[in-house]
Amino acid sequence: AASAVLLAAYVTRAAEKAGNYWACFEYWVLAAVYILRLAEQHQAREALWAVSFELCENSADRAIAHCMRIAKPVRTLLKVTTRCSTGTRTRRA
Repeated sequence: AASAVLLAAYVTRAAEKAGNYWACFEYWVLAAVYILRLAEQHQAREALWAVSFELCENSADRAIAHCMRIAKPVRTLLKVTTRCSTGTRTRRA
C-alpha cells in the first residue's frame, strides 16, 4: 500500500506543477481504489493499509479543493453571462 502512495506522489508532481489539479485528484482516487482492492483481495487487516488509504484520501481532498477554488470564479462568470444572454442585466461580479 505504501508503494502505491509513493508512486502516486511521484506521478502527481508534474500535474501539480502544471496546475492540473483534476489529474491529481484522479491519480489519488486511483491509488486509493488500488489500495482497497489489494486489501480486499488479500483480506488484509485494516492496520496494514488504513494509513496509506488516508494519505490518498487527504491528497484527493486537497486536489479537489484546488479545483473548486479555480472553478468558483468561472461559475460566477458563467452565471453572469447566462443572465446577460437571457436579457437580464447584471454587473460582472
